[in-house]
Amino acid sequence: MKKIRIVLTIILITLMSISLTGCENKETPYGEKYKFEIVDKETEFDIPVYFLSEDENRKEITIEGLQFLNNTMKYKFTDWKMGDTDENGNVTISYTLKITGDVDFIVPETNTTRWFYTFSISDPFAFDYYTGDIYRENKTNENNNTTIMENGIENKNADEMKYTEVTFNKSTTKIGIESKHDFKGYNNVKYLGKENGYYHYKGPVESEVTTYITMPKDYDGVMIAIRKKGITEEDNKKDVEEYNKLVELQKQAQETGNKSEELINLEKENDRVHKIIDSNDESRKEAIIEDYYVIKTADIFNIQSKKQETNYMPIIIAGVLGVAIIAVGVIIIIKKKTKKENRRTKRPLNK
Repeated sequence: MKKIRIVLTIILITLMSISLTGCENKETPYGEKYKFEIVDKETEFDIPVYFLSEDENRKEITIEGLQFLNNTMKYKFTDWKMGDTDENGNVTISYTLKITGDVDFIVPETNTTRWFYTFSISDPFAFDYYTGDIYRENKTNENNNTTIMENGIENKNADEMKYTEVTFNKSTTKIGIESKHDFKGYNNVKYLGKENGYYHYKGPVESEVTTYITMPKDYDGVMIAIRKKGITEEDNKKDVEEYNKLVELQKQAQETGNKSEELINLEKENDRVHKIIDSNDESRKEAIIEDYYVIKTADIFNIQSKKQETNYMPIIIAGVLGVAIIAVGVIIIIKKKTKKENRRTKRPLNK
């Protein structure tokens, strides 16, 4: 009896362990740790931009007395579309970020420098809900290999994509992204008159960023983020310096036929996958989740993923087996007890 009880106890503990193992998620999604505030896809944002003056070579210059009077523009995501499922079980979604506003500036009437205005914007980016990884993205100015149909996107050239693999709970997902940047400035700026020795100009400016994302059709982890504070003069200066340094080192590599260690490190850094918030990443350690507007693509396209669903099958199987084993154990005990009673009944009386 005692041995039977021990064996049954061991079996039941084993079954409970199996059921719990089948249910648990070994990793907690990154999005649950940081609790992103999800905004509606129709939301229009007022975000700061950095207006600047450039020469004919697109190099920033200083115009004495020039003042840009506007420092924000309106950002809105539109034209959300999903293409058909391809032979690999992937779909391509697309959306366009429209950035609109006014360039509004005054310049001294004594200025004779030939210059152009432009503005620097905070680009949106896509990241992963489960891992927090920011996906790699190929930014282009041409997009002739994509045909947009009424039901979404078809015939997207996969070679234009830059891919990122994200792994969560031992499951790896491959995401490809390519975006087209279309600046629509320099038009319809009007002269509003002269006042106190300054000429006043104002007019509409517009820019569009159209993004294409290829992903598994049932993947609900793709998130879109944009920084609330936009881009500052300091941000723009840093970006320009890093870009110019990269171009200079690449030019040297072409001339010498060898890549410098600095260039190799810069290229690795540019190609490295960063997390949206990561205290271990020097370039992102000051970022906080409240810095971003976040849109969830799964809500827009009604994507239902099984990644977060609990697997109850191990519980059911363990439960059925547990009941069966207990029943068998009870039967065995009853039979043993019955045999003992029968023996006692048939034992001859001592004379």
